[in-house]
Amino acid sequence: GDARSGYNSPQIQRKFLIPLAESFLEAANDPTSAKDFEKFILENKTTPCSKENTRKWQNDALKALRFANAKAMMKANSSNSPIDAKRKAGESNYTDQEIDAPDSKKARLISPPTYDISCSVPENRFEDIVSTVSSNLLNQMKLSFKYHLNPADLPKIWPSILVNGPPFCGKTKVIKSIAGSLEASYIQATVGIISPTARSWREAFAQAKKNAPCVLHIDGIENLEKVNGPTGIFRVVCLLKNELLPESVGSGVAIVGETRNLIASLPQDVSELFKDRFTFGMMEESCRKSLLSRYLSEEETMNKDKQGLLRLTEGLSLHEVAHRTPGYEAGDLLRLIRAIRMELLAESKLEEEEQQCVTRKLLEVALSRVVPAIKNTAEFVTIPDVTWSDVGGLNETKRQLHNQFMLLIDDWKRAQTLRRRAGGVLLEGPPGCGKTLIAKALSNTVGLNFLSVKGPEILNKFQGESERRIREIFERGRACQPCLIFFDEIDAICPWRDRDESSSSSRVSVVNQLLVELDGIDKHRQTRVFVVGATNRKDMIDEAILRPGRLGLHILVSPPATPQQRVEVLSACTRSATDPQVDGGLEVFHRIAADPRTNQMSGADLENLLEVAKLKAQLARRDFLIEDDLTASLSEIKKINA
Repeated sequence: GDARSGYNSPQIQRKFLIPLAESFLEAANDPTSAKDFEKFILENKTTPCSKENTRKWQNDALKALRFANAKAMMKANSSNSPIDAKRKAGESNYTDQEIDAPDSKKARLISPPTYDISCSVPENRFEDIVSTVSSNLLNQMKLSFKYHLNPADLPKIWPSILVNGPPFCGKTKVIKSIAGSLEASYIQATVGIISPTARSWREAFAQAKKNAPCVLHIDGIENLEKVNGPTGIFRVVCLLKNELLPESVGSGVAIVGETRNLIASLPQDVSELFKDRFTFGMMEESCRKSLLSRYLSEEETMNKDKQGLLRLTEGLSLHEVAHRTPGYEAGDLLRLIRAIRMELLAESKLEEEEQQCVTRKLLEVALSRVVPAIKNTAEFVTIPDVTWSDVGGLNETKRQLHNQFMLLIDDWKRAQTLRRRAGGVLLEGPPGCGKTLIAKALSNTVGLNFLSVKGPEILNKFQGESERRIREIFERGRACQPCLIFFDEIDAICPWRDRDESSSSSRVSVVNQLLVELDGIDKHRQTRVFVVGATNRKDMIDEAILRPGRLGLHILVSPPATPQQRVEVLSACTRSATDPQVDGGLEVFHRIAADPRTNQMSGADLENLLEVAKLKAQLARRDFLIEDDLTASLSEIKKINA
């Protein structure tokens, strides 16, 4: 660079500014002061540089000072750093809020502000937790916390715990309650608020050790990469793995990471930092009922202990409200109660004690406004509102599924004693025969959470992403058990491995990963996760998927073969000819079903027949169907398909 212009090139910066910055760290009282460093440069300059061209080299000087500070802080032994040595000796009066720099933006480039760490013993207690998760899981978590907070002559492992679960399921409250019941201090550090620098992480861990026994709660682990970037997350992981976690062993500190994401979706090097892992599943109906009982009452006359509760009327019960809120977590239910109170307030009924009543209409309004947070996730798990009454015909299919699933769920303990295999089911048949409808009705009847997955949705062009999606799906199912995982168009993800030469190794890896997950379900018999697949091309599925123990039960779902079966389908679609109203009732359906033109119609074709008839009724300005609508629609459909 030109000597007359000062330090204005990368070469001169590396050759002169960085060595000057390192010398400045050793000599200065405040090694982060930008003004002091500028004076130091002018006093110790080795190339022509004057105050007149300060602006030309000032930015490079700040970068060099920042680099020297970062280099000093990243040393393996932080006590040997010039910065830390001066702080321990009390020679530096530096604070992040008092950076002596000409510009606040440049000051932040030197060293970001630290996170204000507050420490206290939570008032929550373990006994006060509403039963939003199983007592077995809570007891296991408490034992894990106690093991790390009260170190004894036991094997020393990293005191790291990972807690994951859907949004608003009460993870933070449970962590605070366990810390409070063990009379341990509590520190919360949220990723994205705490500074990503190594110094901030060290200060958080040092504060936790100072207040031991202490629970250091790191919230939002899934945001590490978003906040720090690929390079930054690597540095944070290395710092935790090589320094902070090993130094915390036996110190009376429990590091608890929290995430709303699935563990399989976290970077592997992040998930490996945590030795104990606990997953919060979806709230069961009994847990939702227990929580709702704190705000709603079925009693007509309430005593003093229940003053302030909302009274259910018009035959509403806690059981019904809990049954109608699948997928709702603790926070979602509280939002539902708030919506009910807001509606009462809008009607000016909240202040009148005798009017604090929840009607069916009011409940419907609140349910329409409050959507569970988990519905915004990639896979929304819930119990479908489809019953067997919505499925016409297929009596043999219902019987086989009853023996395979309903007895298994309804009498789970006996099935475990007999060591029954849950296995899986493959529904095969042409399109439009009701395979998806059958799976939903089965899930509703036995009270299983329903996770629907389209086969092509799993496939991804990036290496390893398809396999990760399969792991995430089964992890979601285990978290929401009892759960039924329904793979629609399953032939898209598990073709023959030795027959399809055009398929790449990635497609083979997907099949292998699915085999591993299916075997895992059979291996862990206590896991109430069941798999149902649907396909219209059974011949394309790899035979390893179809063997007993995986998808071993094959059920053919065929179109309605007899007039009576077609009548049952039409009746199921119209609620026995009442919704919409059919003039002539079921007799009309019997005559339509006996028409030879309906012999090859599937369930979807019959439903489409009704839709065309509804259109004709609307064009005729009628609120009901007549036989001529169905007959004309049948002729029109057959003419189009001819």
